[in-house]
Amino acid sequence: MVHLSGIVRPAALLCGAACLVGGITVVPVSAATITPITDTCGGEVADYVTGPGGTVDTAFTGDVTIKGQAYPITITPVDTGGRVAVEYVDGITQFRASSEATVFEDSTGQGLVKFRSFEGSGWSRNVRCTNGSRVTMIVGEIETKGTGDKPEESGFEVTRT
Repeated sequence: MVHLSGIVRPAALLCGAACLVGGITVVPVSAATITPITDTCGGEVADYVTGPGGTVDTAFTGDVTIKGQAYPITITPVDTGGRVAVEYVDGITQFRASSEATVFEDSTGQGLVKFRSFEGSGWSRNVRCTNGSRVTMIVGEIETKGTGDKPEESGFEVTRT
């Protein structure tokens, strides 16, 4: 709303004359012209856990870097409903957590995934798909055992074929 001489007018009505004089074109946006985000890579839970034929997909394997040292990490789909198991070994202890994966999309349709870890959470910073929307690589961060009782964010990269 715009206030002029004590009269309240909707801004759109006032823009009509001002915009024509100033050479500005106002184009109303309707719901029909808004394009929804599309699932281009990893935008659905199934992209992480469901394989060919609707079966549970294969595990992601790779490394997590904890305090400068690389250790093996596995993110395994448990079922096609979105449950994943995350396992890593820090050289001494094996850590395992199972949770429902939560998927978000950025403004380009790129999927981002979040899951529980033994010390807190894990999340992707980037995912890659090689055939449609099925995720074949995840690069992200996972909370691992830190100093004292505070978890530490450690980078990981996992892949599958």
